[in-house]
Amino acid sequence: MPHQTSGINSLDEYLQASLDRYTACLDVLSEPSSFTELSATARFHHLRLDANGRSRWKDLAKNLAYHILGYCFTVSRRSRAKDDTDLMALRDEARSFFRKSQHSGEAGEILLYFLMEAVLKAPQMVSKISLKTNSQLECNGSDGIHMRWNENEGLLDVYFGEAKLYKKASEGIGSMVQSIEDFHTNSMEEFELRLVTRHFKHAESDLKDQIIKFVDRGRSSDTVRVNHACLVGYNWDAYDKLTQSTLSEMNEELKKNYLKESNKLQSLLQRRFLPFKSKRLRFEIFLLPFSSIDDFRNEFLNAL
Repeated sequence: MPHQTSGINSLDEYLQASLDRYTACLDVLSEPSSFTELSATARFHHLRLDANGRSRWKDLAKNLAYHILGYCFTVSRRSRAKDDTDLMALRDEARSFFRKSQHSGEAGEILLYFLMEAVLKAPQMVSKISLKTNSQLECNGSDGIHMRWNENEGLLDVYFGEAKLYKKASEGIGSMVQSIEDFHTNSMEEFELRLVTRHFKHAESDLKDQIIKFVDRGRSSDTVRVNHACLVGYNWDAYDKLTQSTLSEMNEELKKNYLKESNKLQSLLQRRFLPFKSKRLRFEIFLLPFSSIDDFRNEFLNAL
């Protein structure tokens, strides 16, 4: 939690995701992929292997559960916890926001939050899960609102999150693109930006005033750039079919197989985005295969 800020160009002071826990569980192919006729970057993440060659999906689920206080609460709400008893009560309150359902998308939503902070360096600006009036309901609109100051271009990049966990990558990609199309068809962009003015997560009033001035389209329309940060998690059986014996050999085998997989995924993305109307928007897309999406969801619920 930052003690001071020098303004909007210091948004990275508000990052909360643990980089150590990110690098312990996740790895990524070295080069992200770009697309023709679309301003999009695809980042092909995969689970790391432990010393026995098992994918670290359980560790990832537990590490996400360790982040629920930062994910759910404003800075001022957390700062009111004065001792361990207060923190335990706050954690119980955070748990209550999550749906206790094997079909909930919230494991994907907090995973996307984790990736946007750890990889994109874009801190969360609104804790949408804490706005729910019923724990059994999903949040409306995007799956998260994050921001990053782009020093080179003098722009505030706003990221609207979209997380999809599906058994098949093709279904997840299709659902992701459809959700983004619906987001703009239903004019959700302005509504989501207004959430920032009403439910800004961080305590410093000067920073809030600066953010509000940037997102007020009536006063400024060329200083905020819209991005969609998307996660597609899906089932992939290659983790359980590694044939090599040493950890280094298994890692090489995994990366070789995933490189082939990434070429197929890029083709899927290219085809699905081909008829997409809003070509001027920007996309950061995270692909992440699991042995079992259902097992990952259940482990996250257990870890809560």
